[in-house]
Formats: sequence, structure tokens, C-alpha cells
Amino acid sequence: PVGGQSIYCANNFSPEILLKNNSTTVPLTSCTITFSIDGGTPQVYAWSGTIAAGATATVSLPTQTVLVGNHTLTIVTSLPNGNNDYNVNNDAAMYPFAVVTAPGSLIPYVQGFGTANFPYNNWGLENPDADTTWVHTTINGGCLKYSSFDYARIGEKDAFTIEPLDLSVIGPTMLYFDVAYAPFNAYFFESLEVMISTDCGLSWTTVWSETGSQLATVPAMTTAFTPLSSFDWQPESVNISSYTGNSRVFVKFVVTNGFGNNLYIDNLSVSTTTSIIGGESEAF
Repeated sequence: PVGGQSIYCANNFSPEILLKNNSTTVPLTSCTITFSIDGGTPQVYAWSGTIAAGATATVSLPTQTVLVGNHTLTIVTSLPNGNNDYNVNNDAAMYPFAVVTAPGSLIPYVQGFGTANFPYNNWGLENPDADTTWVHTTINGGCLKYSSFDYARIGEKDAFTIEPLDLSVIGPTMLYFDVAYAPFNAYFFESLEVMISTDCGLSWTTVWSETGSQLATVPAMTTAFTPLSSFDWQPESVNISSYTGNSRVFVKFVVTNGFGNNLYIDNLSVSTTTSIIGGESEAF
């Protein structure tokens, strides 16, 4: 199993996962999916269909009812095409998700990543291949890190979604965050997008994006990058005033892996002030 939605806005929902056929020659026509939420009683779902060798398909699991808050979905696949699986190392995965039904958090909103229990309450974390993704680190007094330096799956996308924000107040509204990033060279580098949803993740709009040397805050390097001083960080700002009037606005940070170098995010905030504290400003 790979993938999964990270935010749900109702207690009753149908989890969706991406099921991958790792065979190089044989189509996958059936398998057994055993899943549980928060270590509860395992449920068994008999999947059937057709997935070509090396391809993926979205599978909707039976409807679940869970309480508001953060949870973990555990998935185990078995008996591909009715046979024993000779490589069980890629048959199990765990995915965090959040059920959020309350109105968004009021602004000004500040998250300095000083606490380590990430993902935080009502945050989403998307890790489609259940491999390298965003993690908390103590660097810079606490921040988020994406370890691209050791992650060779080029094109893989990983994301975190912050808790919903209440932007019902009308007025100039800015999103601020700090970035620290070094590409590996001119050929191996990452991209970062900031996306917004007002319909609980059914659709997303990109409001900011940078890639490669544009995203870089220090020169390219062929050793693993760690920001060591304030000069390694770049403040960024995005005008999100067009989303005011909405009481539940979701903001998502999406990185596309390019087998480049490590990327860090810190000092995330949203406020109605129009003062720019440095960096670049983009309005969409």
C-alpha cells in the first residue's frame, strides 16, 4: 500500500489508499487488505480488479467512524493473486491522518515548531510511499526537515497540512515562513509548493512555488546540508487575502523530491498585517 488522504472533515469517511503492483511482469487481480485504526480490531477487505505490472490504483476501504482528532491507519496486504507474497518487506505501512470538524483556528496564528510531537493536533501528513517524509528536528530550536539528500525516489511528493485557519475576518492577510535549502547541483534539486483548500482538501490551489536555485538559500553542495546560522535561512511571505471570508482554510506545504539536498521549514505564521519582514512576496 502507498498513499492516503491526510485530512477528513467528517467522522464518517471512506479511507482511500494507493495499491501498487510491484511485479515487473504479472498484473495484480486480487489481494487481501487488512487494516486497523489506532491499533484497534483489524478489518479484512478482499480487493479485486486489475493493476498492470508496476502500476497503482486507488482503493476505497469500507466506511469508518472515528472521533475528532489525530489517528493512525495501519495497512497490511497479503495473498496477491491468491498466492503467498515472497517479498513481505513492502506489504505493511502506517499513515497518520486527522479528523477535523471544528471551525478553524483564529489568526494571528504562529507555529515555531518548538515541540517535537509532529504531526501536531489537527495537522495532516502525506507520505505516499511510507518512506522519507517531513519530520521534526531540533535544528534552529525546532523546525521541520525533509531529508532529500538520502532519498533517491525522484518525483515523490510529500506534504504536511496545518490545522484549518479561520480567515472569516476581511482584510489583508499574509502567510509567513522561513526556508533553508541547498540543491545538490544543477541537475538534482527539489521543488516546494504552498497550496490552499477551502473545501477540506477536495481541491487545492497553488499560491506559491519555487524550485532549484530559486528555492536555494545557500549555494549548491554535495554534502548533506544543515543550516548552521541565521544566514542560511530565507524568510518568505505570501499574500492570501483572496481567501479571507472563509472560516476553514487549509494550508499545505508540498515538496517534490529531486534527490537533491535537505530542506527545512520554520517560523510559520499567518496574520492580517501587511508588513513584510524580508524575503519575497507573491500574490495569487
